[in-house]
Amino acid sequence: MPNVLVTIDYSKVGISGNQEMAIFGSASVWIGLTNSISDIYHTTTPITILPSSHRIGSFTMSARRMFAADTGSTFGVFQRYRTFGVIDTTIHGDNPYYSTPRGNNVSSLQLFQQFDPSALRIVQDTTINSVLNGLSDLGGLYTAMNGIVFYMFQWSLAELLGVQDFALVSVTLLIISLSRLSSSSSSRRTTLSCDEDVEANGGAVQTKGHALSAEPCST
Repeated sequence: MPNVLVTIDYSKVGISGNQEMAIFGSASVWIGLTNSISDIYHTTTPITILPSSHRIGSFTMSARRMFAADTGSTFGVFQRYRTFGVIDTTIHGDNPYYSTPRGNNVSSLQLFQQFDPSALRIVQDTTINSVLNGLSDLGGLYTAMNGIVFYMFQWSLAELLGVQDFALVSVTLLIISLSRLSSSSSSRRTTLSCDEDVEANGGAVQTKGHALSAEPCST
């Protein structure tokens, strides 16, 4: 960011530099990197330029992150941010350089960017009270919904959804049973008893209209 020079001629607005209460008619300056005036107005400390004063100072850059939508931040979901640059200023005193414009009832403020090797400081909005935080304080979303459903229908949420038998142990036992049943079906062999009423014909066994290959039964 380049150096900043602000010059104000108070005689143009009829403010005298000798007025004792001139501070109440002094101009204030907000400086930042954004296209929205309201962003700078609500996030940056203004600099007051008194009549017939010439001040010099330095500034460093920082970043500001604000909620882009208040509705989403209130509910605690879909939190979108917009980021813009702001500056932190330090006034060092009277400007010793006479290259700045001077005159009768003319004021100036000269700022230069200070070398700052530290990490960029980011100030970000956060939501303390939101709908999701309130539900979390009540025990979580499921607990809150279960209480509401039980109060309205005298049913639990699991009964209303038809998953009251759904449990981790039940599902585990069901998976084990199905696995054993599948393994038993694949390894089972067809056996025929000699006591059955079958008709053996050349090593072919007829049972219920299906032909099976089997060894002759021995007694």
